[in-house]
Amino acid sequence: MVDQAGADIKMNALDRSGNRNTRDSFYLGMSIFSLVIVLVGFSRSFYLQDYSGLPELPVHLIVHGTVLTAWFFLACLQPALVWNRKTPLHRQMGIAGVIIAVAVIITGVWTVVMRDAANIDEYPARAAGNLASLFMFLFCVALGVYFRRQPAHHKRLMMMASIPVLAPALDRFARISPLNELFGKLLYWFPAPAEIAFATVAFLALLVLVVIHDLVHERRVHPGTVWGLVAIFIMSPATTAMIVATGGWLAFVKWVA
Repeated sequence: MVDQAGADIKMNALDRSGNRNTRDSFYLGMSIFSLVIVLVGFSRSFYLQDYSGLPELPVHLIVHGTVLTAWFFLACLQPALVWNRKTPLHRQMGIAGVIIAVAVIITGVWTVVMRDAANIDEYPARAAGNLASLFMFLFCVALGVYFRRQPAHHKRLMMMASIPVLAPALDRFARISPLNELFGKLLYWFPAPAEIAFATVAFLALLVLVVIHDLVHERRVHPGTVWGLVAIFIMSPATTAMIVATGGWLAFVKWVA
């Protein structure tokens, strides 16, 4: 009993000393990194599209891009609120997060349908890859909401939800000259163009970084991280390819398009 009381006092002292915020800074840092990649990666093709000389974007891409931008900004705001101990506001903003997450899924499926409808019979794998990131995002957000009363689970799952939908931004980021040439040389061993290689390797590296963070600070892989990894790998492109290959999906795409 005395030992347990001493442990509780020690933990409270650690919280007051700021170590809790030092640990939370990882999630804030990951969110800021993701937002920077999005803003830089899509700067030419989306945010500064009017000045880039590129063709005008269709409505579905404008809507989807706007919604995703809102998600990544909110993903930075939420850990920042926790950092500043504004937990009540963080919880209130969580409602907005759920609404934006639903909008990400709806506009994401809309984008997949509109982009791939013309070639869906010939290239179902393309739709599978696009849908995979959306399903990974959906499962992680759903788990994050389910574990909302367990902060250690919640913050990991919500942060991990952003990693799959970051892939297109990573792809665009790697196309920036001279980064494209640099990544091509560094990832020469990867059997794909430089931008795809970078997006794939960066995606996996971010997941590994989450695991390493757990091992350093928790001396184990936290159950919240395990849940996120399971959700991500279950909804891999191989799984979504089976969904896309069904007659029901093809009929849905043709009906919507």
